[in-house]
Amino acid sequence: MFENLNSDLLRYCNMAKRKPSLLSKCRIILISMGFQATVIYRFGRWVNIIFAGRSLAFLRYFFLAIHYCLYHLIVKLYGIDINRRAVIGKGLYIGHFAGIKIAPCEIGKFCSIYQHVKIGSANIIESGKVPYIGSHVWIGPHAKIKGNITLGDNSTISAGTIVTGDASPCSLVTGDPARVVSTSYDNRSLLCINE
Repeated sequence: MFENLNSDLLRYCNMAKRKPSLLSKCRIILISMGFQATVIYRFGRWVNIIFAGRSLAFLRYFFLAIHYCLYHLIVKLYGIDINRRAVIGKGLYIGHFAGIKIAPCEIGKFCSIYQHVKIGSANIIESGKVPYIGSHVWIGPHAKIKGNITLGDNSTISAGTIVTGDASPCSLVTGDPARVVSTSYDNRSLLCINE
């Protein structure tokens, strides 16, 4: 959990074009709504993993109660809803708050998500029937990613795109319904990653 949080924090520093000094990290922790929502998600995910068995049930329910309260506070205040059953790699960046809903899904490392993005569906219970989003994917505002689909590494989903089918790596996807307009799009300038 702490390794992922550190990568998330460094990613916010990179996006703000700041050196990862103690002052800039403290500022991000205090004012970045996206980072605060990510911390609450990582905490809930940690509780799911650490207390997966039936042992220490009291501690599991205690920590889940804390997560439940903080989760609902973040949803009400910021409009960022990240389900703790989602599997999200390190270096997550949430660019703007409001209207973000991430249901159970799999997201790779160093992805960027912007406002009013919807990923997956809370109604899907079947195992393996969730979206899989690769690493280094940029998802623009108002995009919707639905169903059992795969977005390849380094893909770019432009603003307002409704994705219901697979996309190969390095694709630029746009439109409603979504269509691939480029299969060799370079999104590194959008992601601002220093690995």
